[in-house]
Amino acid sequence: MSLEKIWSRICSAAAAPVNYESMHVSAGRIEYVAAGQRHLVRLNDVARLEFVREEALFPDLDGPYIESKWRVHPCSGTSIEIMDEWPHRRQLLQAFKAHLPGFDQDAARQGLQAKGEGRWLCWQARR
Repeated sequence: MSLEKIWSRICSAAAAPVNYESMHVSAGRIEYVAAGQRHLVRLNDVARLEFVREEALFPDLDGPYIESKWRVHPCSGTSIEIMDEWPHRRQLLQAFKAHLPGFDQDAARQGLQAKGEGRWLCWQARR
């Protein structure tokens, strides 16, 4: 196998999400499928958005680890957790900035760069 084909396979594997099946970000909404369940997040119905790093519920082969996710609290209903992974990180950040006025980019950056556990409030609706 050529070096070019090996590199192509590595790049395509890195582009696929690990913790969810699919995500589609468009026109103020996020369609997210994880563990066989489909979630629809309408960004105009968000009451609060947090970036969260916490110990995963299930350890991997090497033991416990920290996972990163966006916790979306809608105005009504239960919160939805969207795993933070490279394939969709830029799209999510762009959607949050475009549809949540006052989205706190500094808080998001601090969470994304953190090494340990924590919770960063990135947006909250005005009451």
